[in-house]
Amino acid sequence: MNVAVIFAGGSGLRMNNAAIPKQFLRFHDKPILIHTLERFQEHPGIDAISMAVLPDWLDRAQQLADEFHITKLRWLVPGGRTGQLSIHAALQAIECDDPANTTVLMHDGVRPLIDTALITRVIEQVHQTGTAVTAHPTVETSILSCDHATVSDVLTRTDTFTAQAPQAFRLDVMLDCHARALADDRADFIDSCSLFRAYRDEAVHLVQGSRSNIKITTPEDYYIFQALYDLARLEEIQGL
Repeated sequence: MNVAVIFAGGSGLRMNNAAIPKQFLRFHDKPILIHTLERFQEHPGIDAISMAVLPDWLDRAQQLADEFHITKLRWLVPGGRTGQLSIHAALQAIECDDPANTTVLMHDGVRPLIDTALITRVIEQVHQTGTAVTAHPTVETSILSCDHATVSDVLTRTDTFTAQAPQAFRLDVMLDCHARALADDRADFIDSCSLFRAYRDEAVHLVQGSRSNIKITTPEDYYIFQALYDLARLEEIQGL
């Protein structure tokens, strides 16, 4: 079984919009969260969706899922105070008979431009190797600054990547990693890849992402999303 694990528990403070969390902002009369969910709903390789959202927005999330016919959404749970805890809650909610043969694809609720081909590549990679982390080569040179004031190192561009999502692993492995992190009183891992590498001595395999697979965090990201979305729709029309 392949389960999309969507975490949408952020409050969106960097969007400068305190009234509505960023995942519920609308574009083309549809919330960003629904744009994201539809990508997994429509993919034939995804069997189910488990999602964590802000506790006060649980009812609204369910209403939207019903309105837009997100029938694969089987588990909807309140998120935690960090992204790690939200993902853990969504993972724990999954009911299956064989966690060792269940693939979970962790994905941001505000990363709506993921395409079918990428989801397919991630599923194929994790089925082959047990791990799959979407990444895209950096376009500009990266500078390392340990003190946030001076240059510690200039990294080789050909060896640096930007981490994206989905990040996919086996359910049993991720539940074990989360349990060990909580036992260590750690709830601050930046993503599933970092969590996995902290507790498993195994290779993490990259899957080629794309620059358009952006995460909407700031107002600028929202306008970039609009432009990329409209461009993709235009290309679809011209390709008909």
